[in-house]
Amino acid sequence: MPRLLKFRAENCFFDAPLVEFLRYHASTLETIHLVNCMAAVSLFHQLEEPNPTWKGLFEGILGAEPHNLKDLRVTTRKISIHDIAKWAQQRSLAEQEIIRRIEQKLSEDETYPLFYYGWLDPDYGFVSVAWTFVLESFETGSDLATLERLMGVVRRNREASRLTLQKEHD
Repeated sequence: MPRLLKFRAENCFFDAPLVEFLRYHASTLETIHLVNCMAAVSLFHQLEEPNPTWKGLFEGILGAEPHNLKDLRVTTRKISIHDIAKWAQQRSLAEQEIIRRIEQKLSEDETYPLFYYGWLDPDYGFVSVAWTFVLESFETGSDLATLERLMGVVRRNREASRLTLQKEHD
């Protein structure tokens, strides 16, 4: 199978097979764009193997040593503070405190990424956000920390590529 140079997914769920697909192509991928994607969670039936978290996706790519990856973009849909507040009314006090911190963080930095988890309703086909997972991701910071590690690799790859091109032109 030919190896990919670019990969872009938009408005989709990712699962274990997609992580394996990206791992397989990691040695040649130069660009990965994930736009408005969600980590798939299953609330309706037990999976033989649980779907990966965002951290699991990023670790999968890191573990495959993506030495050509120079462009990684992970953009998530923007959620309004009003939507969060409306949802928060139905949550426990502990969850409301996390939501308050999310609201504060988003008011300070509009670019701060929230990592979305969700599922496709099996009866009606609509997408639902699994807020408990989103809150846990924000609270632990593990998804963001792993993305930052991967972005460090991307920056080093870019710099190495720039230096190589510079040497070739000198």
